[in-house]
Amino acid sequence: MTEDKDFTEEELRETIEQHGGEGKSAAGKLPPVHFSGFIVSLAQAAMVNLGDIPDPDTGQINRNLPQARYSIDLIDMLAQKTSGNLTDEEQHLIQSVRSDLKMRFVRGK
Repeated sequence: MTEDKDFTEEELRETIEQHGGEGKSAAGKLPPVHFSGFIVSLAQAAMVNLGDIPDPDTGQINRNLPQARYSIDLIDMLAQKTSGNLTDEEQHLIQSVRSDLKMRFVRGK
């Protein structure tokens, strides 16, 4: 069972760093591709579009609820399609992110 948890901006950044979604490395190479980093990048996109964190490109706070909903729907679809094929850590991450983003979306309407 997963716990419902609202991620603070700091916690999201820490999660992104832990899962390799930090962007380009010092050598200018992209981080390795893995499932957790992909989920975190979708969550970050949703949070940007919910207006919860600044856009990393512009530093501006913007709200685009249809785009946020799309990112959340993508995470839902991935959770369904990967059911039974995730590690415990990946399963916990995707469930926590899903519930957190859905709560943020409902509060943001």
